[in-house]
Amino acid sequence: MADINAVKQKIILATIECIEKNGIQNITIRDIAQNAGVNVAAINYYFGSKKNLLETTLHLTMDEAYGEFEDALHDPAIDPYFTLRAFLENTLWGSMNSPGITKAHLFNPIYSKDRNNYAFHRNKEFVKLLVDRLVPKGNAAARKQMKFAIVQMIAAVVMVGMIPELFEQATGLDFHKDKIQKEFVAHLLDRYFGA
Repeated sequence: MADINAVKQKIILATIECIEKNGIQNITIRDIAQNAGVNVAAINYYFGSKKNLLETTLHLTMDEAYGEFEDALHDPAIDPYFTLRAFLENTLWGSMNSPGITKAHLFNPIYSKDRNNYAFHRNKEFVKLLVDRLVPKGNAAARKQMKFAIVQMIAAVVMVGMIPELFEQATGLDFHKDKIQKEFVAHLLDRYFGA
């Protein structure tokens, strides 16, 4: 018998590939099964339903996006500004290289007004951790300003990452280049923090 975790991982990776290829709104269990090299019954056995499979996949990709950065924020030896820079660079890169997954995380909040999804929860927790590291708890005005700054920077990198062509036309810069991505993030940080 095949390792259960290996089969589940294979199905999740196939789901990510299908989301990237077809979008979350067009994904089918048959496409996932074919891409994973399993039958539809295996998907239902391991995940119970398409909804559970998609939820599991999106949770895992969100955990991957935030996990190491949240861990770094819990470590007082690691500079939180360094963590923010790395997170923004990673988010820009990830949005550009996996735009389907990024759009999938935003699909329900945009189209069904679901404001209680896992992506919202992870983003809220990350922003809170970052603000807690950067601004003393007693300074409400500074904390509010920091929240604004962090949210604006995250929004900027996600938008550029999802539709780089729009911003490439406006700037003449190739956002697919690692150097330009790093310069963009450095510029954001400099604008907000003079860093």
